[in-house]
Amino acid sequence: MNRFTLPFVCLAVAICSPPVGAQDATLAAPGDLNDPSGPKATADVAATPVQPEERPTLLVYQFTGNDVKEGVIRAATDFAASAFKSTDRFELLTMADVNTLVEIEGAKQAMGCEEAGCMAEIAGAVGADYVAVGEINAVGEIFAIKLSMLHPEDAKLVGIETLKVSRIELVPDLMADAASRLTYLAFDEPVPRALAEKPREVMEDNRARRRRAREAREEDEDNVFGSIMFYGGATALGVTTVMAVMGATVIGMSLYAVFTPSTSGWMKLAGRFIGPLSIYALVPVLAAGAFAGTCAGVGYVVE
Repeated sequence: MNRFTLPFVCLAVAICSPPVGAQDATLAAPGDLNDPSGPKATADVAATPVQPEERPTLLVYQFTGNDVKEGVIRAATDFAASAFKSTDRFELLTMADVNTLVEIEGAKQAMGCEEAGCMAEIAGAVGADYVAVGEINAVGEIFAIKLSMLHPEDAKLVGIETLKVSRIELVPDLMADAASRLTYLAFDEPVPRALAEKPREVMEDNRARRRRAREAREEDEDNVFGSIMFYGGATALGVTTVMAVMGATVIGMSLYAVFTPSTSGWMKLAGRFIGPLSIYALVPVLAAGAFAGTCAGVGYVVE
């Protein structure tokens, strides 16, 4: 190739070659639907963020329960609401929104409204896109929890989570995982494998349960012992203080009778006799007062 034809060859190559950006774009698009080598959806896909204005509304209905205290039911409801709120993908309805349906809810409950479809009707009345209903029951020392999510429009079930714990303090972590799994299902997204494989039961073994019961019992005994020492010591300190004041008064009167010239002879004699006795009696009273004060202080610390 001579020096005259070389520039024309370079010009032809430059015209026929695609731009560098086009090559990068071609290489960076293996996920095209027509490309069989593109990435496939896996169970570990991350949740798609939802803008605040696009978030669906969720009504967390009051839990129900059998053989469970009302405080435990309220706590389970609060745990569920916090769990769904932490997903940052729903707008939770406030209690003010639900209060507008108190009469409707009361009428439905009076008619025996306990089914999921009835709960969905209440959620639809306040404009909720989803409703979460829950139930907590005590089976011996175990709490069994069922959390469900529904579509209010057709009462279609999104998913159900069943949890078991040995004490109510263990519920929040399990409830957070359950709410996350239901959220993925609500948005038609695959549940991450790590989340799907998380345990749905947390049970303490008998040894841990006995240790916790023993610690609680010892704490109660310490509180009782501390209360007895504190109140007993404080009472004894008050009594000894009064006795010390009375003794000091008697000693002062005795000294006055002995050293005042105008007092009669029998008063001087009584002062010489009663004064030393009062001093001797005051010493153990002061010692008892010091001991009572120490007991009260120890009882306060223990309690």
